[in-house]
Amino acid sequence: MEMFWNILSVSNEWIMWIFLCIALVVLYFLLRFLVWKKERPEERIVFKRFLIVFLVSIIISVLVIHGLKSTLQVPRPCVPCLDHTPDCNPYCPELWDYSFPSGHAGTIFVLFTSFFMVLRKKWFLPLFIFPVIVAYSRVALGVHTYPDVIGGAVLGIIIPVIVWKIEKIYKVLKA
Repeated sequence: MEMFWNILSVSNEWIMWIFLCIALVVLYFLLRFLVWKKERPEERIVFKRFLIVFLVSIIISVLVIHGLKSTLQVPRPCVPCLDHTPDCNPYCPELWDYSFPSGHAGTIFVLFTSFFMVLRKKWFLPLFIFPVIVAYSRVALGVHTYPDVIGGAVLGIIIPVIVWKIEKIYKVLKA
């Protein structure tokens, strides 16, 4: 079972988010210039709104989460395996990385909340089980506590909601 939690946890590393963001931007431009030209403008608008809400939210959440980690400096509930430390956790990050709030939980909730805010479909709500499982994987591996992942999840929900509301108020995103 530990391998399952590790795969879920590792699949949410920062390098994956960089590639995902780049892939989404490339996909948008490919679709815009090769597929959407003048037909199906509603799909273009929905994708553009998701892309902007997601990218702005992910940047803000990374800054807020790392700012809180640096400020609060809550130690992790695990011991990293440096120099064959006894009772160490092989999944525990280096000593300089703090625990609260969970960046993994924050980023995965940003993705799903961004989707939900743009799509506004009730059928999407049950899919929030996936970010809950990813957040739990961090606790199951012993690298975060429940308050860490709850804090990350709350930030990952609040930030896209605020970005979406700002867009709606100021009509930042045009068709």
